[in-house]
Amino acid sequence: MDQHVRGGPGQREVSRSLLEASDEQIVQVVAMVDVLDERGPADAIIAPLRRRLAQLRPPRPLRFSRLMFLPLDPLIVPPARWRHGGGTIPRSALEPLAAAVRAALGPEAGPIDDAIAGRTVEDKEVISHAGNVLLWPRAGEILAKAPPIPGWEVTGLRASVAPELARAVGGALLAAAPLRGLLAESEIGVRLEPGQIQAVMATAAKSGGEALAMAMAMLLSCMPEAADLLPRGASAVGPDANTLMRLAAGRAAEVLLERLEVSGVTEAVAAFGTLHDAGTDVRRVSTLLQTMDDAGAPERRGRLGAIRGRLDGSCRSRFATGIENGLLAPLRSLAQPTVRNLIELEDNARSLRRIEGGARSMGGGAFYDALLGEACAAVRSSTSLGTVDKVRLVEILEGADAAFALMRRQAAAAAAAAAAAAPARQMNLLQARTLAQALAC
Repeated sequence: MDQHVRGGPGQREVSRSLLEASDEQIVQVVAMVDVLDERGPADAIIAPLRRRLAQLRPPRPLRFSRLMFLPLDPLIVPPARWRHGGGTIPRSALEPLAAAVRAALGPEAGPIDDAIAGRTVEDKEVISHAGNVLLWPRAGEILAKAPPIPGWEVTGLRASVAPELARAVGGALLAAAPLRGLLAESEIGVRLEPGQIQAVMATAAKSGGEALAMAMAMLLSCMPEAADLLPRGASAVGPDANTLMRLAAGRAAEVLLERLEVSGVTEAVAAFGTLHDAGTDVRRVSTLLQTMDDAGAPERRGRLGAIRGRLDGSCRSRFATGIENGLLAPLRSLAQPTVRNLIELEDNARSLRRIEGGARSMGGGAFYDALLGEACAAVRSSTSLGTVDKVRLVEILEGADAAFALMRRQAAAAAAAAAAAAPARQMNLLQARTLAQALAC
């Protein structure tokens, strides 16, 4: 294995055999590659597996290079797909750029290594501190000055490309921490303001038009709803701001569009991860596609339509399995529901509605209505759930009107049952009034 990882004659055979490997074998191989200090040809070996890795989502250890490029992930492409000035980063350039930053940091790299030791990409708080505070701003400053990049020859690119790409990556990294901050605020309901967006774009634009396009792609990939704010106050970006912003927006849209066109990427939005993740990602991508459509580029309409078709099919499949595995099956097996059971049911219901909300714009309204109706019927007929729990679930799945109708029926049934249980002559005025009110609703 070591010989092949280091680029021996059997490298192609290893890559070919891995394509037929089991999920467990792939996870083991990737874990071995992740601990190598010098990855070299190992990255080429696992390159054909990246689609399956996106599906499997094994825990990836935080390494200096991985942390450095986490916020730039939407921009990273295989070397064969990289185009000069296109607003993307060839994967072969990641290690040389990270090595240049580490060398420039000197002793400052120590606290970063300590912070990420033994951690994975799932450790969000560690990433927030080590990335936002310790690494991304400094890495951005270093690369924005276009320092020499030792080992550039391994990228397969011309030496003349290095300074320009380093400068662009530096500008994008300077935007990374502020963008992460805006995303965190938006996730808790804080309204985005044009001035905040333009300040971040102006920071990136100091490193050139490609850096601005990269920052814009990063913004739209995680907060596509911010597209409407980009033209406002564009003058903050500098001279000829409107032209610069328009060109950068075109580059950014092309980067994100090409990423979604890669086989398996669009399907993975809904198909993998938790229901919560799928719901969030479907809404995000659906909004992104609508934003691109609204931009009015006729040549993109066919490409957007093809992506929507693939996303539509994936959403329907995930929604159907989510209804079964996240609601119907748990309801059938529920005997004595615990608080945790109820929280999981409600979380699953909300996630399914997020998937449905993002996917409905692509068609299939009757499909989603039918499955939501089936789920609500199962909730209503459940003998394990209490009235309040039933009403809450129905409200999440079908809305307030359906929940209110269920509440009225439950109240009427309860009043009728109470009346039937007592002799007619003993029904007092209060019971009669309660029954009348319930039946009148």
